[in-house]
Amino acid sequence: MDCAARRSPVGQRFLESLTLYANGTVRAKRGAMSGVRTEVGFLRTATGRELTYAVMGNALGSGIDFWGLKQELLDAVRDAGF
Repeated sequence: MDCAARRSPVGQRFLESLTLYANGTVRAKRGAMSGVRTEVGFLRTATGRELTYAVMGNALGSGIDFWGLKQELLDAVRDAGF
C-alpha cells in the first residue's frame, strides 16, 4: 500500500475500498500465505490523526494469535494521544 495512493485525486475512493473495522478507526488490507500474516492500512488516532502502518508476522508458532496481538498494538497506538 502506498501513501501516494492515499494522497492522489482518488485517495478517498482508495481508502473507502479497504476493509473498515475497529469501530471505524482502521481501514486495512490483510494478507496471508504459508506461515506469514500481514496487514497494511490506515489508523485514525483518538486525536483524529491518520497514521499509515504495516505489520507482518513470519514463521509464527502454533498458539500465537497474530491478529489479536496486532489489534492490541493498534489499540495502544490509537489511544496513545498522537
